[in-house]
Amino acid sequence: MLNPLEHPWLLMITGIVVMAVGGWMRQNTTSEKGLPILLAGIAVAVGAFGIDYVFKTDNEQIRHIIDIGSKAAVQADASLLKPYVSSQYRDSAHPNKAALLRRLESTFALIALAQIHFRSLVVNVRGRQAECLLDMAIFPDPKQSVTGGGMYFVRVAMQLKKESVGQWMLANAEVKSVNDTPFEWGQVP
Repeated sequence: MLNPLEHPWLLMITGIVVMAVGGWMRQNTTSEKGLPILLAGIAVAVGAFGIDYVFKTDNEQIRHIIDIGSKAAVQADASLLKPYVSSQYRDSAHPNKAALLRRLESTFALIALAQIHFRSLVVNVRGRQAECLLDMAIFPDPKQSVTGGGMYFVRVAMQLKKESVGQWMLANAEVKSVNDTPFEWGQVP
């Protein structure tokens, strides 16, 4: 069964169908019979918008963290990521959260990015754990970056976990490839 929190458009379609039935009943029978059905359809459709606005699904929360990471990279501000990195963060080159944030700060000082475009994002959520595979096109700023201009295709694998407060946190991130060539954290400037 589909979860209405993950698929609010389903409620929207249901509301529209119920409104159409109510409108038809108002035109073809007495207006008093169709009015409650018409109002119910409006309530369901408005409720769908409300659910989508109030409740953030796991995928939406994870996408938000990825968007914050992109914003941090373009603005060269690793502190934007700090609230979204788990205190138990660990990857192949960084033993903890502080080491990752220091690496990002030093990398951002060398490589200024003009923009990042997401090519694909695959998210697999299993309970309180999630795995993401992110492919992006990165455009260095030719005026401010030591790498010059151009474009790089970067693949990053991430693991996130839902912590006790119900917020998703980045637990691990590994650079997998740059321009389809295997790459790892140790090669990042």
